[in-house]
Amino acid sequence: MNREGGLNRRDTSAIIDTASLDVAKVEREQNERAPLEERISRELRKAETIEQINAFPEDIRNLMVGEIVEYCILMQDSHNIDVPGYMNRLQAIGPLPKQFGSSMDYKKAKLTMLIQMVTEKLALQELESNESKEKIYSYFANNFIKNGYLFHSFNGAFEENIRSEGLDPNKRIWDQEELDDISGICAKAGEPRVLGWENLNSRGQVSLSDNVKNLYNYGLASPEWFAQFVSEGFHIPIEEPYDKKAYYKQDYKAARRNIELLCERISSRDEGDIKARKAYPNITETEKEKILAFFERHWKMLVTENSQPKCALIKRSALGLDRSTADTYAEYSKLGLPNGTNDQFVQSIGLMLLSSHNDLQLDKSIPLEEIKIVSLPEYNSIHNIA
Repeated sequence: MNREGGLNRRDTSAIIDTASLDVAKVEREQNERAPLEERISRELRKAETIEQINAFPEDIRNLMVGEIVEYCILMQDSHNIDVPGYMNRLQAIGPLPKQFGSSMDYKKAKLTMLIQMVTEKLALQELESNESKEKIYSYFANNFIKNGYLFHSFNGAFEENIRSEGLDPNKRIWDQEELDDISGICAKAGEPRVLGWENLNSRGQVSLSDNVKNLYNYGLASPEWFAQFVSEGFHIPIEEPYDKKAYYKQDYKAARRNIELLCERISSRDEGDIKARKAYPNITETEKEKILAFFERHWKMLVTENSQPKCALIKRSALGLDRSTADTYAEYSKLGLPNGTNDQFVQSIGLMLLSSHNDLQLDKSIPLEEIKIVSLPEYNSIHNIA
């Protein structure tokens, strides 16, 4: 206390520090009690996480989102999910391959790192004994397989429907006849895939994957047929003034320009070439107006304030996919599987992480109670787009 009865500067500082500690403790306790999907969403959207993702090369930032989701699932029963620490360890492995995860040396280094993190999590003094290996193997099997997930990334515009009805392969918010009509108009004009493989990928089935590699890309390009139509498809050239990333950026002007240029291209062919069968027929003015109206209607439907990318985590147990190759490491050792890594234990963990359902097409509904919904970062935030 000073002479006037007030706190001196040192005492005030102590109180501020105590208050800060109390706030941090409350935040930590709230995070520990939060459902897994909230914890993952919070970690992905932290300013520190966004900054770290932006520190990676442009061509692998999308992949980093999936890496973080995978790490959070591995550490789902931890009091502290340390995403910054994980990202730092990833960077410390060394230069990342351009096709992330394609290098065998990189894959082994990453597996070794994850094993080390689990060793620390379990407070094991070493990882060479059979007892330690069994505990680590069991931890990976429980979190990745028994209590693990498959993934279905989607446009946030669909979240309300999913939360009320689950994932239903037979329910869509668009009119299928209208899609067929637009596809037919463009096909007659020589562009048969303006909606991509919509007739195969968007009817009567839900696509799931146990691979996080494309988890973020699928969320950005949802629904696939509209992403194809607006910017991803072969009918949208890579050269300017076209913009192949217009849909990811939710850039209306760029997307509209893509469609206008497409319409101009397929409505202005030389009549002599058409008669000589050197070119496809032009679309009519009425058909052009129909294509543009189709774009406008679906842009308003699919690009809204809620349309940031999301990912549904579907419990493996709901699909009967919650059994690993072996229940214990001792059982795995007896299988006599080829050892491509010169380290059988690392290989056993790698086998759990290896995708065996990269594109699982499901024709039945998945109820909401088997689903957790994670909010993914917005494209512009991890690609430094204002």
